[in-house]
Amino acid sequence: MSVTFTIESIPTGAFQFECHAGHEAIRIPLQAASYETAVVELAEHKAQCETCGTYGACVQGVNDIDDELDVNVSQANAVVLLHALGLPVEDLSGSAAAQDFLGRVILALADVGDDTGIAATVTRSNPQGMTFIECGVRPGYKADMFGRLFELATEAVRLGRDIGWS
Repeated sequence: MSVTFTIESIPTGAFQFECHAGHEAIRIPLQAASYETAVVELAEHKAQCETCGTYGACVQGVNDIDDELDVNVSQANAVVLLHALGLPVEDLSGSAAAQDFLGRVILALADVGDDTGIAATVTRSNPQGMTFIECGVRPGYKADMFGRLFELATEAVRLGRDIGWS
């Protein structure tokens, strides 16, 4: 499971889907005026595209803000980041005014603390039992994530939008 930090966005009423027939996903805008007609338009594409027909594609609503600045982290890493930002970690979801969030990120960047990373570990409960794998955290991870959150918060301030996470 993961947590995504994102800028509050507003649906535009347009629809799109991603075609994975090439080496990269291509977002294809749909001409449909409603979700129902967008599904029909996508079905026509799937009938002609072997990749989408085999592996599937789904209609997505288009928001007024692209998700390219979104920051997605594991739940364990979200707890570390939220704690450093002084935000509640109980249910790993919430929102904050952009200016407040930006201030918290700037303070966190100024005092990243120990960012040497955590080594991965593998623990077996017994030879026939469960194996627990902790993937660890690479050195510089917190500084990198706070840098990305800084970019997200700066754009949210420019747009006058809140930041949410869940």
